[in-house]
Amino acid sequence: MVAKLGWKVVAGVAGAVAASVTRSAIEGAWRSWRGAPPPDDPTRRSVALTDAITWTIATTAGLAVARLVTDRVVARGWEVAFGTPAPGHEPATIDLRQA
Repeated sequence: MVAKLGWKVVAGVAGAVAASVTRSAIEGAWRSWRGAPPPDDPTRRSVALTDAITWTIATTAGLAVARLVTDRVVARGWEVAFGTPAPGHEPATIDLRQA
């Protein structure tokens, strides 16, 4: 129970940091590419549809990849530090003979 709570805290902090860094990187890339800040609210009709869609895809994909990478890195760090898999990251045990 304590390990599970510890994992949630560690993973949550790492996720928040990764999300912030990723968001800043995506915004910087947008500014370099477009020469203007990204849309504050892509749902506004004043934002060009292509910009709204591009921004939404970029942020969604970027944050999803960041979450995946962060989760794997932090889980590996947990395993190195504590000698056990992180809660929820136990190796899969599939018996192919029963499939």
